Amino acid sequence: MFETTLSIERRSLQIISALLGLVIVAALLSYLLLPQVKVYRNALNARVVLLQVVATGDQMEVDLRRLKDEIDQLEKRLHGDAANLPAQQMEAYILGQLQRAAWRNRVELMGVSPKQGNKVDRFGEMLFELKMAGGYFDVFNLLADLGRELGFVVVKFYRMTPQSHTEGEPLINVDMTIAAYRAED
Repeated sequence: MFETTLSIERRSLQIISALLGLVIVAALLSYLLLPQVKVYRNALNARVVLLQVVATGDQMEVDLRRLKDEIDQLEKRLHGDAANLPAQQMEAYILGQLQRAAWRNRVELMGVSPKQGNKVDRFGEMLFELKMAGGYFDVFNLLADLGRELGFVVVKFYRMTPQSHTEGEPLINVDMTIAAYRAED
């Protein structure tokens, strides 16, 4: 009987030792090996991403250049060529563009009165009261030129009166107020 008890204790001791060994191996795997495997996998993923960035780096440069050009075009469309002018030179620039557009389109610019407008959100408004005479389509082309040259320009007031009733294109007198906008600091 003593021998059976001893063999049972020996068997229990072997089972307990085996279980204890399994727990130690599982703990070693969980706390030592698995974190290192995760670090290794993350490093491999990072390497793959970096290789993709290196491979597409040239394309990224092209995309960035294209986006910068688009931003420059949109800024020119919004502000015209005057986007980088100091506020003091803005009025002279607009007057020069008005005169050049009038000459190009055969419109007689009879008077220009610059005025300070209101502040609209973050933008300062510059008003110009214009008096001009010319053919209907010439005036129309002048307004299209101003939109291209000055960027975002708003016609706030517009009055057309016939100057003559001759054959061909009728001549008209135009009184208008245009507003140019500039972002204020």
